[in-house]
Amino acid sequence: MNDVKRAKYEMPHYTQYDLYTMDRESIVWAYCLLQDRFESLRDSDYADLEERFHILKVRAFGRSSERSSILKGEKPKGSERKVEDGEAEDGNAKRSDPEGRTGGTEDNTGGTDKGKKGKGRPLRSKGCASKVTEGLPVIDEDIVLTADELERIFGPGVGYTDDPRFEKTYDEVCTLPCSHYVVRYHIHVYRGDGKIVPAAHVDKMKKGSLQTPDLLAEIVNDRCVLQLPMNRISQELARKGFLLTRQTMARWCIDFGTEYVAPMVLRMFDLIVDTGYVQADETPMIIGRTMDKRRVEARQWVFRTAAIMGGRQIIVFYFDETRSADVLRELFGSLQKKITMICDSYISYKTFSKEMDGLVTIANCYTHARRNFTDIIKAIPGFKKMTEEEKKEILSYQIVGIIDGIFDNEREFKDMSAQVRQEQRMDKSEKIVDNLFDTLKAIPESSFDKSSKLYEAVNYLLGQEQNFREFLKDGNVPVHNSSCEQAIIPFSLGRNGWKSIDSIDGGITLGYYYSLTETAKANGAIPFYYLKFLFERLPKLFKEHGGRPAPELFDELMPWTETYRAYEAAAVVASHQDLIRLAKVRRSEVPA
Repeated sequence: MNDVKRAKYEMPHYTQYDLYTMDRESIVWAYCLLQDRFESLRDSDYADLEERFHILKVRAFGRSSERSSILKGEKPKGSERKVEDGEAEDGNAKRSDPEGRTGGTEDNTGGTDKGKKGKGRPLRSKGCASKVTEGLPVIDEDIVLTADELERIFGPGVGYTDDPRFEKTYDEVCTLPCSHYVVRYHIHVYRGDGKIVPAAHVDKMKKGSLQTPDLLAEIVNDRCVLQLPMNRISQELARKGFLLTRQTMARWCIDFGTEYVAPMVLRMFDLIVDTGYVQADETPMIIGRTMDKRRVEARQWVFRTAAIMGGRQIIVFYFDETRSADVLRELFGSLQKKITMICDSYISYKTFSKEMDGLVTIANCYTHARRNFTDIIKAIPGFKKMTEEEKKEILSYQIVGIIDGIFDNEREFKDMSAQVRQEQRMDKSEKIVDNLFDTLKAIPESSFDKSSKLYEAVNYLLGQEQNFREFLKDGNVPVHNSSCEQAIIPFSLGRNGWKSIDSIDGGITLGYYYSLTETAKANGAIPFYYLKFLFERLPKLFKEHGGRPAPELFDELMPWTETYRAYEAAAVVASHQDLIRLAKVRRSEVPA
């Protein structure tokens, strides 16, 4: 810690002529002022700049892991496997020559690894291959000898049998490229007795359009689950003979999302609020062209149910151009019941909580607080080579260790009921929280350089002490907001590929579709089938209710319903059957 307080110096600007014409006393004064400034840079500013440089360097090029074992340079717990008798350290069986010397390990190609040092090959457990292919359809092919071959082997007139006891089998996994086809409906028209009667009309998703539920589901799945930019999706479709432009796909997604998906996502948000616990976070994104043709940074807000409560999980992405409290006022302004919001300490959350007069309680995330200290640890040169005694002298290391104690308890309390968890927290975790804040408060403020990252990290905790203690009062309040951050990861990966969204409409509907795919994944549903399920039923639901279905009607379309589970199971079976039929046709067409 730096006990030098930063001094502010206003350095006047002197020209060469000014210095020549100055009297002796003024020159001495200017020199002393310059000397003090250099000493301040040496003792304070330089150290701050060096610290910030190391932190930025670690964030850009270092490991992103914040696990304590990684910070210390150790292997994570559970990563080391006990070496059994007769097994080499790299996981392969030892073999010895007749003279008792231990040889190298034989590799998969028949070669030998001559005991070279380095990372060992992973050991495959028994039944590994069968687990990999467990859910795939199987095509059985018999490899037999022809009658001529058998006669040549056994001789003419010699009897032989096909003995199943000695039959051998082996598997290999084959693939078929994704294919698209056109279904051309011919609507027959009948005329007679002065009447003209057409056959039943086929409902289309959009009049005059080629889009279908499964095609739109494929596009959204590629976009939000596989994180592919629209241009790359268009290029891949073109290679398969389907010339569909990215502009057409974007227009399909925007139109359908605005008309049908938006009301369902709003219902999902209401269901989150009804639980009484909301995890919240936000992430930036770039809008390429706004209404006034500017390139601006906007936000995707993310809200989800408290993962610690288990059961049905809902994740909602909400686009807005700002990060201000106005977004929270718009979404939660009509709140009638108390909720707890788990988030970081951004000012918008605190401002909104004060405005709601006790209806919104803020519980801060310990992961955010811990990250401030782990960044400092990562930036300390040679930290991993320090002894444990030297590490314990570092305040950041001490604080990380205390917070890790809270996390260790949470892992122990994970499967408990809310009531029991709250009792255990008060019994075990409250002492750790008291120790954390007592440690921080015992440090005199004068010992900090207020421009340092350490001061920011300590002040972050002390300034929100009440919010950091909220989890002790309620067993349903998570101690961290990591599950919300994890829901953002797929969006962040996609953002690295597409860099920006062309329009605000595109940003809004992209949030709608990420809400569907992330909620599907959180509830164990297959995103593609869930999207197809919705795209088949949403237009019918709106048509049956005059374009304005009641919000409660969307509950039957959620990914945890029996209706959807039955649909997915049937779709998987049908897909396997179609794949087997197509594979048999393709294999029969392959020349011998």
